[in-house]
Amino acid sequence: MGVPRDLLVISDLTVSLDGAKNVLENVSFQLDHGEVVGLIGPSGSGKSVLSKCILGLIPPQLIKGGVINFHSATGAIDMLQYKKAQHALGKEISMIFQEGKTALNPVIKSGKQIANILMKHKKIGSAIAKEQALSAMVELGLAKSTYSKYPHQLSGGEAQRIMFLLATICEPKLVIADEATSSLDKTNENLLVNRLKKLNNEKGTSILFISHDLELVKHLANRIVSIKNGRLSKEPSRNSQKLNSKEFRPLRGSEPILEVSNIGCGIKSDYDLLNRKPTKKIIDNVSFVVDERSILGIVGNSGSGKTSLSRCILQLFEHSGKSTFNGIHLEKLGKLSLQKIRKDIQIIFQDPFLSLNPKIRIKSAFLEAMKVYGIGENTSERILQITEMLNRTGIDADKLERFPHELSGGERQRICIARVMLLKPKLVILDEPVSSLDANARAGVINLLLDLKDQFELTYLFISHDLRLINFVADKVLVLEEGRIVEQGLTHEVLHNPKTDYTKSLMAGHNF
Repeated sequence: MGVPRDLLVISDLTVSLDGAKNVLENVSFQLDHGEVVGLIGPSGSGKSVLSKCILGLIPPQLIKGGVINFHSATGAIDMLQYKKAQHALGKEISMIFQEGKTALNPVIKSGKQIANILMKHKKIGSAIAKEQALSAMVELGLAKSTYSKYPHQLSGGEAQRIMFLLATICEPKLVIADEATSSLDKTNENLLVNRLKKLNNEKGTSILFISHDLELVKHLANRIVSIKNGRLSKEPSRNSQKLNSKEFRPLRGSEPILEVSNIGCGIKSDYDLLNRKPTKKIIDNVSFVVDERSILGIVGNSGSGKTSLSRCILQLFEHSGKSTFNGIHLEKLGKLSLQKIRKDIQIIFQDPFLSLNPKIRIKSAFLEAMKVYGIGENTSERILQITEMLNRTGIDADKLERFPHELSGGERQRICIARVMLLKPKLVILDEPVSSLDANARAGVINLLLDLKDQFELTYLFISHDLRLINFVADKVLVLEEGRIVEQGLTHEVLHNPKTDYTKSLMAGHNF
């Protein structure tokens, strides 16, 4: 008998997470050997649930019907039976998850995780596995020192590249890429997409590329299918919502709300053992000022120090230098004083799954924050405020009874935004707040953030790798390279007339 043309066959798959509404309904499609299929749809449409079904990661009791067959080297495997499916996972079928830091094992060093995969599936010794892992990491632009770092010590881009290697280093027959590049800057996005194309062209690897970026999917895929409300169609969905027209106003002489002076911090894991000091700077002598009711954009490649800088400002990292918020020297505050002022300085993190407690329902996550800061008189009043904010962020109130893992990445991020806004802060640090959203939801959330900024007279520190977005929202921008500011000034001056080669490289592929 010849090799079946179909590598993966899904027939009439129906899944319900809550026992009532189906998140997938009668889904059927095939993926051939060597084919690249793009799966596109809005946030919450069922894309990630479908990918987890293929890997056998959805509990059987949630699957109402359907069949998923994967044609492995030893025959057809029913992927809905986990005991059978696990024999193919990693070696013949693998997945690049959307959130690298969440998917990686937090207690095993990053490079060791890659070596372990090689030892298990290629049956090689630890020394050879380490050598191959290091070689693959360097080829993907990672420093050799990354091998010995734990996932929490990596930037988002570094973690995603480690995730990519875990999924591809054993050259499986099928790679499922679930929003694999949504959190990356343009340079790293192009790097990983080109590597996927190379795997497909040279190794015949089949790819199911799940994304909300229609243009990226068109660039990579042979065929595109669309999913909406748990149902598949051949025609890609169209995004209808756009960013509101930006009203350009001259900057007024506002008072500074945040002044950062000579901030510096190092990597704790890279200690000079003799002097007990960090040997590598991740933030190096950074100074800037943020005016009230303004938006300062912070841009730079993955690993440039954007997120680390925000954690220094929030006093989450040990650092040198000085941060002054509304005239208050933050480094001098004690624990209780710092806790009180944190209501006024909030952050929306890049990875919403890490921001939510996986053991409590969404309602409890809201109520917990509101009780800590005395928002609302009682539970009933707080629920009313929560419901109103959810409506504004495009989330149904019935999501309050769900756990974080039962929501899509986009829904989780909008939950995090709503929770922060309920506290009515004065300064909000936005760390890639919309990178996990589809284009339609992204526009809606950005418009919401801008409306809330005007309504509550907020100030934003906006971290993003999307320079088109920064060009749209930010009044001023600073450019970070390896922890140092290489350019800063008015947005239209820096982005439209860059002075350094580094800033020019960031601008590549961005048309304003």
